[in-house]
Amino acid sequence: ASCQFKTPPMETKKSPPPSSHKIKKSFFSAAFFLLALSSFFFIDLKTRVKFLEIKNDKIDHRIIGLTDYHDQSLFLINDKELSEEIKKKNPYLKSLKITKKFPSTLVLYPDFYQPVAALKVSAGYFILSEDGRILVKIKESNRDLTLINYYQKLNYYSYSAGDYLDLIDINLGISFSQNLNRAGLRVDILDIADRDMLVCNVGEKKIIFTAAKDIELQIYELNQIIRQFKIKGQDFKSIDLRFEKPVVKL
Repeated sequence: ASCQFKTPPMETKKSPPPSSHKIKKSFFSAAFFLLALSSFFFIDLKTRVKFLEIKNDKIDHRIIGLTDYHDQSLFLINDKELSEEIKKKNPYLKSLKITKKFPSTLVLYPDFYQPVAALKVSAGYFILSEDGRILVKIKESNRDLTLINYYQKLNYYSYSAGDYLDLIDINLGISFSQNLNRAGLRVDILDIADRDMLVCNVGEKKIIFTAAKDIELQIYELNQIIRQFKIKGQDFKSIDLRFEKPVVKL
């Protein structure tokens, strides 16, 4: 007779039920994540730009483009980059400092250019700042400013407001004219024949200088001559500063 052996059925192992400790840990992790996420959204919402403060005793010009930054996060705004962006959109802005006032305010400290000259160009005029920046392009002359006649008429359409004129004779002419204005001699017209002959017309008087000679030396010589004339109570018709010794005509 054959003997048959039956293999007892294998018992399947049941995974133990999760402990209460693990359940609590998972619950607190999920709760912490949700709390952190909601806190992030709350802080982000509260620190977005809602208000702008402009700190300047005299607002000469409206600053355009500020609404582009409304509702941006203060944490993500780079002060220097934002300042440069706004200055590009506003040619009259000479400098702009920006600070953040939490929770939701940008504080702007603008400094504006003052127009000093009107450069005659092919189809109108460029209104220039003291450092040769084009503040605005116009079709009609502004008689309150020094008129610059340049020997080579620039193309009206080749430049935009905000561009800087990288022309040494024009920039030197503006600097020299500003010095005369501060000395009480208002320059009506600046005629630039070439780099060696720049003529400031002050009423009937002419003051001639050159870009080929140190400009600071010419300003010093001019101030000395004008001071002597004031002391003596005399007047002059022209002063030519291009030479080693300035030539004065009475």
